Amino acid sequence: MARFSAVGASGVAVNMGVLILLTHGLGVHYAVSSLFAIELSILSNFALNNAWTWADRRHGTLGQRLAKYHLVAGGTAITANWGLLIILTRFFAVDYRISNLIGIAAGLALNFVLNHLWTFKGQPAGARSLWQPPGGER
Repeated sequence: MARFSAVGASGVAVNMGVLILLTHGLGVHYAVSSLFAIELSILSNFALNNAWTWADRRHGTLGQRLAKYHLVAGGTAITANWGLLIILTRFFAVDYRISNLIGIAAGLALNFVLNHLWTFKGQPAGARSLWQPPGGER
């Protein structure tokens, strides 16, 4: 969970940075900016989780893992992150940056559980990884 949390922290930085840059820097509406921020943070988090957090639990092709991860992270991000951003900002006048952070926090636990159990589910000890050549030689 520590690695997942470290990767998540980097994802929060990517998400918030893109959201603020697009909204304040380029004048894009926060609801649209958030969609780009979410997508970029999903892709950066996948790269780090694939290489570090669950490096010992990879199975299937890179594309299959990315598709599964994107389904999980995208689903939790749209329902929790983006949904709360819109509801809290529009209906309760919460600053969009605070609403975004609340949404990110709401999706964190579900994202971890689903990715741990499905995207990067365990494989037998000694199973070949993407980084290990055929035959097990290193």
